[in-house]
Amino acid sequence: MNFTDVQVLTLIRANPGINLYQLEKKARQEMPKWPWSRGKIHKSVQRLKQAKKIEGRIKVTGARSCQELYCKL
Repeated sequence: MNFTDVQVLTLIRANPGINLYQLEKKARQEMPKWPWSRGKIHKSVQRLKQAKKIEGRIKVTGARSCQELYCKL
């Protein structure tokens, strides 16, 4: 787990149920020192899922679906 993963995990713990787009926005607001991109966050989320640190749940609202992220206990 690298520094980016720790930051993303911290944001997910503080905001359970957050989706990727909200996570990117929150990261830019709360941690403006680092260059955040959707791809960087997405890759970090994939690594955290593979390490079984977080889980994603698909939520469908109208015609759109998004993945809500939660930390595993």
